[in-house]
Amino acid sequence: MIARRLGRAGRSVNYRSGWLGSVLGVVLVVGCGPAATGTSAPGSASGGAASSSATAAGSGPAAAPAAAAAPAAVTPQKVSLRLNWIPSATDAPIQLAAHRGWFTERGLDVELSDGNGSVVAVQTVGAGKFDVGHANLSNMAMGREEGLPLRSVAGYFRKSDLGVIIPEGSAIQTPKDLEGKSVVYTASSLESPFLDAFFRNAGTSRDKVNMIAVDASAKNPTYFSGRADAIISTVPATTAQAKNVRPSTAILFADYGLPLPGYGLFATEDTIKSRPEMVRAVVEVITRAYLYASEHPDEAIDAVIAERPQADLSQVRDVQILNVQYATDYFYSERTRGKALGWQSEEDWADAVRAMTEAGLMKPGRQASEFFTNDYVASR
Repeated sequence: MIARRLGRAGRSVNYRSGWLGSVLGVVLVVGCGPAATGTSAPGSASGGAASSSATAAGSGPAAAPAAAAAPAAVTPQKVSLRLNWIPSATDAPIQLAAHRGWFTERGLDVELSDGNGSVVAVQTVGAGKFDVGHANLSNMAMGREEGLPLRSVAGYFRKSDLGVIIPEGSAIQTPKDLEGKSVVYTASSLESPFLDAFFRNAGTSRDKVNMIAVDASAKNPTYFSGRADAIISTVPATTAQAKNVRPSTAILFADYGLPLPGYGLFATEDTIKSRPEMVRAVVEVITRAYLYASEHPDEAIDAVIAERPQADLSQVRDVQILNVQYATDYFYSERTRGKALGWQSEEDWADAVRAMTEAGLMKPGRQASEFFTNDYVASR
């Protein structure tokens, strides 16, 4: 099978079974095609046709044995998948799946498109420009609240990875200790809507903290250089990058009444209803890749480097591997331990909905069941 990737310039880059091109891309493609489950349906060319031939062959006393009918070639399902970010540890499991040909094995012709944040991923998938999205599910929930017909089909970071990152050995141990300290954050990022609730739940107020709003590109350098006492961001990525410049630990939002869902897969209600076998296959492959990457983080990052050489991650390979390792700490919440990776807890979602409602991001009365389904995750 020949698959495709479209880059930012709109050029198509072909690659053979499991090997992706190296152009950074944003693609607006709607996938379509017949379901490919790997099993012949009753009456299909590989099942029903062969059965009918055998019946005809055996209808007369001198009938000669009929040659077995060759199974019809299965047309791979085209799937457009919008990623959260440019090539990095965040989407390493998905790049690994493409690199190993696991999508192809499952009858999928997947076109991956680089992203520029969860908000944009949510907006473009919600608008029907992509079949599936991989991004932060808190943003997906807020997108649904704003009218986008989205639902999560698998949750991978089921413990929130959002937090305040502080230097190791710091006297800062709780959010209240941040009073009078300088904390760098990005006003347009995920953390911003939850700051008031976070500090309030900790018995203080953001007005007592020197909050420094900077562009996303300046956030890490500001903290790493020591120009801020703390930084609010995603914990695995930031602590991995800080390890060699300013070793850090974190105060988690989840420990202060904000149990928000992290990265996962989502699609529109229409896609879920009209292409259930495609959704099931995508969830199956990416879940397999997440589990493999958690045990072989070096192979996952090497797959990203091989797939996307122009991203030049070879220079920060060790940091990216560390990021994948740190991420596994956020795979399971207390309620999802013992469940298959990807399975989502209704109680966890209820807590998240409550937190977002209290933060003024949702209208009262929303139900947890509106935001997710476990129908496409392996039961265990």
